[in-house]
Amino acid sequence: MHKFGGNGGIVAILDPRYFFPNTTEAMYAKGWQIWYNDPSSPDAVEPPAATKRQFEAYNELRQTSDAAKQQELMKEILQIAADEFYVFGVTLPLDGYGIVSNRLKNVQPIMPNSRGYPTPAPTNPEQYYIS
Repeated sequence: MHKFGGNGGIVAILDPRYFFPNTTEAMYAKGWQIWYNDPSSPDAVEPPAATKRQFEAYNELRQTSDAAKQQELMKEILQIAADEFYVFGVTLPLDGYGIVSNRLKNVQPIMPNSRGYPTPAPTNPEQYYIS
């Protein structure tokens, strides 16, 4: 059991561990992630073809700056994860809220909140101002 959720949006691209075992932080398939990072390791376990395709697609994704291509590759990675059903969730977190003074300007009307998106830093709080 793991209390954190899978990320969405660009954060899923930056930290896809819930969708395929690419790092030691993936909570499953340790041997596969070792194989991905070091196939010669004695602890490496060769993954099935579908998982290998995810590794290949993620490597392609990291090597392109084309956002449309990144989205296409991430959709493929997510579809394989859905088909292979490595992990599953049982609930989603409730929507949160924040209180902002009407005098505080340049604050985003909607702010993503996840572990992978260090809220509120990407909204550039240094650009907020009071009127």
